Amino acid sequence: MRRWSTIWFVTILVTAMLAAPAAAQYADVLLPQGVLQVTVEDQPINATTAPVSPVTNPRIAGSLTSGEITIELAVADAAGAIIRFPSEVNRRGGFRQRVPEALQPGGEYTLYINDVMIGQFTIAADAVGGTGGAEGDVLELARLVPFPGDAAGAIAGLGLVPELSAYQSIADLARVVAENANNNNREGREQAETELAASGFVQRYQSSLAVPAADDPSVFEIQIAAIVTEYDTAETAAASFAASATGGEAVESPLVGDESRVSRQSAVATQTGAEYQSLQLIFRQDRLLIVINFADLLNREPDQALLEAMGLAVQQRGVAVLAGEAPALTRSSLRMNLDGIPRSSTEQLYGAIDGAMVPLFGESEDSLNTRATAYTGATDVSVSTFISRGTGENETATAEGETAAPFSYVTTILRFPSPEDASAWLGGLNEQSPAGLRPEFLSLSAVTDAPTFGEASVTYSFTQQLEGQTATGYLTYVQVGADIAAVELAAVPEAPFAAFEPLVTGQAECLTAGDCPALADPPADLVAAGGNGQGGDDGQGGGDRQGQGGGDGQADDAEQTAPDDAPDQQGDLPSGIERESEAPDDNTP
Repeated sequence: MRRWSTIWFVTILVTAMLAAPAAAQYADVLLPQGVLQVTVEDQPINATTAPVSPVTNPRIAGSLTSGEITIELAVADAAGAIIRFPSEVNRRGGFRQRVPEALQPGGEYTLYINDVMIGQFTIAADAVGGTGGAEGDVLELARLVPFPGDAAGAIAGLGLVPELSAYQSIADLARVVAENANNNNREGREQAETELAASGFVQRYQSSLAVPAADDPSVFEIQIAAIVTEYDTAETAAASFAASATGGEAVESPLVGDESRVSRQSAVATQTGAEYQSLQLIFRQDRLLIVINFADLLNREPDQALLEAMGLAVQQRGVAVLAGEAPALTRSSLRMNLDGIPRSSTEQLYGAIDGAMVPLFGESEDSLNTRATAYTGATDVSVSTFISRGTGENETATAEGETAAPFSYVTTILRFPSPEDASAWLGGLNEQSPAGLRPEFLSLSAVTDAPTFGEASVTYSFTQQLEGQTATGYLTYVQVGADIAAVELAAVPEAPFAAFEPLVTGQAECLTAGDCPALADPPADLVAAGGNGQGGDDGQGGGDRQGQGGGDGQADDAEQTAPDDAPDQQGDLPSGIERESEAPDDNTP
């Protein structure tokens, strides 16, 4: 299995933080007993930290020491008026709930859990509704990176790397900052999260395009890595641009977005000592900061005109995203919380955008054509993949009867021009089984007695290879309006329908709402699945899917070491663009 990680963005992150105003530090965690963490619109809140929400109905989230309970959240204004609303706490103690009513811009509020005060927060004077626009409180950043089509055929073999395509929340980035500072414990992450919130950070998405080397298809010959960061205001994004647009040799270039800079860099690749050349475009568009790094590992001069053309293509898509006029399919997917799940990974990407297919890294023409046939009629397609590869060692049940067997959860959302087109596509499944469109399935059969989800649905059972073993699961195509979501769940030895059904129901609700801020918990039946948890030798997920290094949870401050089966990848990447080791991440909140 190939695994890479673009480390160069850490420098951008840290310099952006240095440009931000000083933030309150967590000398003590001043929260009531039993409350581990609470955030308001992804910003920490406690007795000494008072966040400012950029939306009028902020999302309240956090974690408690107890799970599988219902709590009452309450928000009180300065006059004593109170809004009360319940929130379900999942089995890991996590909860997420948006305030059901719009609060007053500029107003000061106090947050309570079960009538115990948590802290105070303010609604920004220029706050907007948290459910407005295409995606509500966050933008569809997965559309705002370069795609192979933006190169207009100028680079043969260019494809999107699924392993390097994923969102990063403020908690994800706080973990990266803490690791970079050799301070990856709870206090270090909380401090980093506070500083990120003070910088205006909202969310980030990273992606890479690459060309495989002729003599080794697992190695990059060219890499175009991109990171797009959303800030709460154009002003905080501008501060980050000013801090980040440094380094390298500045190159004369036309303006992209509101402000931009192109720089040239020659360096030595970390693994082979070979020289390489790169060009970097960094530009700001309103509250977005976008960085595109074009590296040629054969030490050729990167094409500046092509880099600028790709930047302009991203900037043009940004206009529609900022205006709330673009499909927001990845943010409408019901995502799964994999914190603490062994050897887990997440990929979120577009398989088709604006009517054009997105070739994947190293993908054959036959595979691309098969996907194109599967997406026939859809203008945009997003794919969100969540995989746990198991521990790779727990073959027999523990004293509690648990093993850590692999499972995979995939949601593909297809956007059609109209509900009628979506209905026609779904109806076509009754005439032609999707088996031919899913070559990774070993078997596929219709489940005729399955319930109906959404406006219409079709359900199948299937088997496939997962970690060198046979996994069994379910696949449902569910229609809501002009969207069809293909929801699939597979596990070793099997994923029970009782575990699958809530995921389909939740995804249908997300499509109906046009927003999906909540995270689904991995079904307990899968985390504690019976059967052989021994992983395959190659460490890959099921079928053709490949996973990004993800969240292997450990207790706070636990020593982190690479497992014995960590792949020893050969080949080279640019200096500062390194393959990620298999060392587990510390994912405790």
